[in-house]
Parts: sequence; C-alpha cells; structure tokens
Amino acid sequence: MQSSVLPHPSEMSAQGRLLKLWAQLRAPAGADEAAWHKVAAMAAIYAALGQFSLSTLAIGGVISAMWLPFGLAFAMILLGGSRYAWGVLLAEFGLHLFRGSAFDLSLVLASGNTLAVLA
Repeated sequence: MQSSVLPHPSEMSAQGRLLKLWAQLRAPAGADEAAWHKVAAMAAIYAALGQFSLSTLAIGGVISAMWLPFGLAFAMILLGGSRYAWGVLLAEFGLHLFRGSAFDLSLVLASGNTLAVLA
C-alpha cells in the first residue's frame, strides 16, 4: 500500500518542487466567476501601484527603491490563496511591457516578482 504523505521539500527533486508549485497555482476546479473578477481587480490595483512606484520611486526608470505592490500581493495571497499569483504575474508583465521593457525582460521580472510573493 502506498503512503499519501508527501516528502519534505528538501527531500523532493527540483521537478517535484516545480510540480507542487504548479499544483498550488492552478485554479480550483469549482472556481466561480466572482473569484476571477477579484483576481482581475487585484491585478489592476497592482499595476496602478506599480506604475506609481516606478514613476515616483524609480532608480533609472526600471528598478524601484520601494516596491509598493508587493504588500498588496502578499496580503491578497495570504487572505485569498495562491490563485492571486496569476494576477500578480499578468499585472507585472503588462506593467513592464507598457513601460517599454523588452518582452523577455518583462517576463523575467514578472516571474521573479510572482515567485517572491509565493516564497
């Protein structure tokens, strides 16, 4: 008989950790439309805060000395679960594309900030 207990993350392979992270990010099977509206609203507020941070607190126009949207994203993930990570990813990606960053740089920044919130 196989045990259903998952190994400790330090005992898991890199692929196992990635699969676990993917499972956390997937939308729940019974996700209703209202939940996705909340994610979209959070993404819009995140993007607005990101624009404010980059326009007023930025060093060189790309890196901000203080990243205000992180607090919002962290609170939403604590209160609402990891489904809000998709809002962070999309808002961050769109924000950097809107500000003129290259596609690959935008993707790297968005991925990094999303993973930082989930860590």
